[in-house]
Amino acid sequence: MITTLSLSTLIAGGSFAYASTRVAARAAAYETWGGSLMIVGLSLAGVGLTLFR
Repeated sequence: MITTLSLSTLIAGGSFAYASTRVAARAAAYETWGGSLMIVGLSLAGVGLTLFR
């Protein structure tokens, strides 16, 4: 469950980061959301890996 959530937030973060290059009016907001989602996704991946110990 956590792995799926981690992967989906990483994909969403990457999508927002890509969208920031296409939509100039909202670039700063998309970069912020993309970076935040990628950090959350990597954090969830770290939590998920400790469960397989």
